[in-house]
Amino acid sequence: MSENLRAGDLMDGWREKVGEEGLPFTHLTVPAISGQWYDGRVTENGYPTSIQRDGTPPGVLTLDIKNTKITERFTVTGGDSSKQMSLGLNTPAYRKWYEDNLEKERGTVEPLENPLTVSRDGLDSDTWLTTNFWMGSTGSTVEVSIDGQAPLAAERTQQLDGERPLLGAEYSDPAAVAEQFVHGGGFAEKTSHLWRLELPDDLSAGAHSASVTATDVHGRSYTEELEFQVSE
Repeated sequence: MSENLRAGDLMDGWREKVGEEGLPFTHLTVPAISGQWYDGRVTENGYPTSIQRDGTPPGVLTLDIKNTKITERFTVTGGDSSKQMSLGLNTPAYRKWYEDNLEKERGTVEPLENPLTVSRDGLDSDTWLTTNFWMGSTGSTVEVSIDGQAPLAAERTQQLDGERPLLGAEYSDPAAVAEQFVHGGGFAEKTSHLWRLELPDDLSAGAHSASVTATDVHGRSYTEELEFQVSE
């Protein structure tokens, strides 16, 4: 898994060690080159998906050091540093599929049908566009523009403000879980770097697009697009 924990971050259970002030300095948990033990589907470039238990793909973390300034840089195995996030939809249909298959062996589950489609009723029952910003941290931001409209700020699910870890379908990464349940890998039931934006309930039926821009604590921005459908 990967964690980019910054000074002041605090989780329930840490107080005995760090106090109410939280962590005294940055802590980095580095993603594995093997990912989840080379598990999962083998991609066209010959590397396994091997999604880890926080939704991070396998890769390498590089530290660029100049005097006392340290800047972390993540590179997905077989890719480059331009790829820094995965996008998905957390719909009522996804959450039911998650619960129905939770106890099954990973790698044996039938895929969720139309994972990027939400019904009109689903919009009324909490549907989020999710962004797993793999090296995102406190101080990072995620903004989402739907159909070219003004960007809206997404909310980080795990605030690291002294709360307990948030678990379950509602706080999971749908893109990672879909890969893991069907093809194997870790189990991305919790993560410190997931952001989500609730989709408006008045979206019309048909095709829609979302432009997601994630900006890290160093001011570097990355943008990706997601196409999704609303059905009657």
